[in-house]
Amino acid sequence: MSQSIVIIDYGMGNLHSVAKAVEYVATHNDQVLVSGNPQQIMAADRVIFPGQGAARDCMGAINPELRNALKSKCQRQTTELS
Repeated sequence: MSQSIVIIDYGMGNLHSVAKAVEYVATHNDQVLVSGNPQQIMAADRVIFPGQGAARDCMGAINPELRNALKSKCQRQTTELS
């Protein structure tokens, strides 16, 4: 089964390395995307919020529209990676 996996781009972190690691473990049918677009995040089957070791700084860097989409997605989906 194919799924979309969005790595949240909020302007911080080494997202290229995260994307490469996810692509390595994903199936060949999975779509891995780095995006800060709230609509793409809401439509994703899975989301990855990288950089939670610095959660305060990360949340401070997220614009309000992206923050609202992320909160809504987390409330609707019980499985997330960080």
